[in-house]
Amino acid sequence: MRLSLDSLGAHLKPGRLAPAYLVSGDEDLLVGEAADAIRAAARAAGYTEREVHFPQRADDWADLVAAGGSMSLFGDRKILEVRFSGKGGKDGSATLVRLLETAGTDTLLLVITPRLDPATASTAWVKAIESQGAWLPIWEVGPRELEGWLAQRCRRAGLEPTQDALALLAARVEGNLLAAQQEIEKLRLLLPPGRVDAAAILEAVAPSARYDVFGLGEAVLAGEAARAQRIVAGLRGEGVEPTLVLWSVTRELRELWGLRRGDDPSRRAGPRLPPQRLAALEPVLGWRGTCFALAAAQILICVPLHAALRVDPKNLTGAEGEPAEGERGLVDPVLRRRAFLTIGVAFGCTGFVSWGLPVQMVNIGEALGMDLALAVGIAALMGPAQMVSRGLETAFGQRLQILDVGIVSAA
Repeated sequence: MRLSLDSLGAHLKPGRLAPAYLVSGDEDLLVGEAADAIRAAARAAGYTEREVHFPQRADDWADLVAAGGSMSLFGDRKILEVRFSGKGGKDGSATLVRLLETAGTDTLLLVITPRLDPATASTAWVKAIESQGAWLPIWEVGPRELEGWLAQRCRRAGLEPTQDALALLAARVEGNLLAAQQEIEKLRLLLPPGRVDAAAILEAVAPSARYDVFGLGEAVLAGEAARAQRIVAGLRGEGVEPTLVLWSVTRELRELWGLRRGDDPSRRAGPRLPPQRLAALEPVLGWRGTCFALAAAQILICVPLHAALRVDPKNLTGAEGEPAEGERGLVDPVLRRRAFLTIGVAFGCTGFVSWGLPVQMVNIGEALGMDLALAVGIAALMGPAQMVSRGLETAFGQRLQILDVGIVSAA
C-alpha cells in the first residue's frame, strides 16, 4: 500500500503494522519523524531490538542477509533498519526482496532512502514492499506550502501566529525545515501560549533560510523582488558560485525579452506544457521520465498526423510510370526508399546530438560527478563551439574534412 504523512497516524495502530516499510524523501525532518513514528509503534507491538545497516558494497548486502536470518539471543522481535541511496543494483534488490519474504512476526523491515526517481520506483524491491508492506513517499515543502505547514506546527505547539508573523517566519526559515522546527520549539519556550506577532518573530527567530538558484529564477519571473533579494543574500552567504546565479537570472531575462519582442512560446521547439505543469510532473516522474513522457505524447500526436497527410507515390509519377517533371533526382528510383530511410536516421541521430544533448548537459555533468558550477560552465561552451565550427566551415570548408572541423571546435 502507499501511505501519506496524513494517513500514517491512522495506519500505525496496534495490530495493524505491516511487515515492511519504505520511507523515501529528501526532507530530513519529515523522514526522521515518520521513521520515529514507525519505530514507536513497533516498540509498542513488542519489537524491542533494533539493528541499523548502511549497505554500500556487495559484502554489505551479504551481511544484511545474514542479519535478517539470525535470531535474537533472547528470542525478542527486532526492527531491521536499512539506510541506503536507493540504488543497490541487482544484489541490493535481490537482498531486499529476500528480506521481505522472511519479514513478519519476528522481524519488521524498515528501509529509508532519499527521494526515488521513477526508474528506481519501478524496480522489483520497491514494488514488493508496496504490495506486501507500505511505502511512504515524502515530498518537499515548497515556498507556497510553507506558511500553511508552519501554521500547523505552531498550532500544535500552542501558538497562534498572525499572518504577518507567518510570512516573516517563512522568509527566515525557507528551505530549512529542521531550522523551522527548532525555531518553533524555541518560540514555545520563550513565549506564552496564544497569539504571536511579527515583533516576537523578529526578536526571537534568527535567519536560517536556504535557497538555490532555481528559486531565484522563480522569484524573478513572479516579480517577487523582496524574495529575490533574500535569495541572492542567502546564496552569497552560502558561497554559491556567481556563475550559477548569473545563469539563473539570464535565463529568465531571455524569456522576458523574447516575450517583449513578441515571440510566441507556442511556436518554439520543445514542450508546450506550462512551466507549472512541468514542475508538477518532475517530482512524480523525474526529469528523465518527464522527457520520455513528452516524447511519447509528441509521437502519439504526430504519427497519426503524418499518416493522414501521407502522399501516395503513384501521384508523383507520369503517365508511363516515370517520375513526374521536377521529381527526378540523383538516386536510382529503386534505391530511393532506402536512401530516404538512411537520411532520416542520419538526421535523427544528428538532431539528438545537436538539439537534445545540450538540453541535458547540466544533468549529464552532475550524473558524472561534476558540481553544478562546472556542469553549467561546460554546457555554456557548446554555443561558442558551434559558432567556431560554422566559421571554419565558411572559411575553409572546401579544404577541411568535417571530422577535422569537429575536433578543432571541440578543442
